Amino acid sequence: MKRFWVSVISIAFIFLGLFYFALRSPSQRDQPANILLEVRSGAGLGEISKLLKSKKLIRSQLAFKAYALLWGRGNLLRAGRYNLSAVSSAPEIVVSPSATAAATQRIGNSS
Repeated sequence: MKRFWVSVISIAFIFLGLFYFALRSPSQRDQPANILLEVRSGAGLGEISKLLKSKKLIRSQLAFKAYALLWGRGNLLRAGRYNLSAVSSAPEIVVSPSATAAATQRIGNSS
């Protein structure tokens, strides 16, 4: 029984480590400091995560979506134009002080 719990705890730590790594910023040196991101009206969490991944702002769409849903912010991501820092992590993008997807500052509305 003890071996079972050690295995379960080990697997949990490995999973949490991978999840943490997936949420970190994938920024690269050749990437600009800030990236303009335009989220179209009606875009859902899946489309937003795909857009963030294509701009190399997140490492994993799945981890981004899971984090947004766990924090209850998945439905609060808004359409608009955002100036996001290339070094922002997924949690910084999802859990920003305002009720938007902006990790830095909202530039305008693209309605």
